[in-house]
Amino acid sequence: MRRWCSLLFLPALFIAATPVVVPAPASKTPDLAYAALPNLAPPSAARRPVRLSAHGIERVDPYAWLRASNWKQVLRDPSALAPEIRGYIEAENRYADAVLAPLSGLRVKLVEEMKGRIEEEDSGVPAPSGNYAYWAKYLPDAEHKQIVRSRRSGGPEELLIDGVRLAEGKPYFSLGDHRHSPDHRLYAYLTDESGSENYRLHIRDIGAGRDLPEAMTDVSSFAWSQDSSTLFYVKLDENHRPLLVFRHRLGTDPAHDQLVYKERTTTRPSSG
Repeated sequence: MRRWCSLLFLPALFIAATPVVVPAPASKTPDLAYAALPNLAPPSAARRPVRLSAHGIERVDPYAWLRASNWKQVLRDPSALAPEIRGYIEAENRYADAVLAPLSGLRVKLVEEMKGRIEEEDSGVPAPSGNYAYWAKYLPDAEHKQIVRSRRSGGPEELLIDGVRLAEGKPYFSLGDHRHSPDHRLYAYLTDESGSENYRLHIRDIGAGRDLPEAMTDVSSFAWSQDSSTLFYVKLDENHRPLLVFRHRLGTDPAHDQLVYKERTTTRPSSG
């Protein structure tokens, strides 16, 4: 995703910020725009003190109610967020929109200036692998990249994964890790369509130009076996921790994938 795409992080919820192009007022300078900021009262969250204790220390959190108790479910399905919490988040968003409205022209100007400092058609350095070279590129005005390859001996460019097409009609989309199989027949890639980083692992049949029917969920990373018949992938546990390694044999039901490793230590080792 391009650098100028923004996300607004809110408690237990990612909300994609939809870009709105508003012409900059010709008569306003940035200083005058700041002076025109409305003097609005921000939303006020209700205070509901909750006494908490951890590691022998007690504290009182008056806003603990804003942390959704079902946050794991909300990460997968934002509509599951409690209406009261959602209402407060939406009030904060409306307040931010109103306060920053006078700066909309400046915001557009800054984005255009940033875009003007990068190549509209940006292409990575081809990475050689066997008889092919693989690389990623951005088309002009595209927010998502394409993955392509060509034969090292010469020949036309071959489109493998089109992030622009995959993102069509989706309020949020992120293309994660991706890599080809050792025999160059398949291409595995991760996608996230909610912003929760619960990635879905897809396998593209390059020759057929379509994905295989099987797909694995809640994946954080993966690797191919040397014979290209198996994928090893790291799956997130219920607390969103990458602790489980599964083996998937191509052409089989992911429900039958075998657990080959489980991390027993769930705390980070101390350094020093």
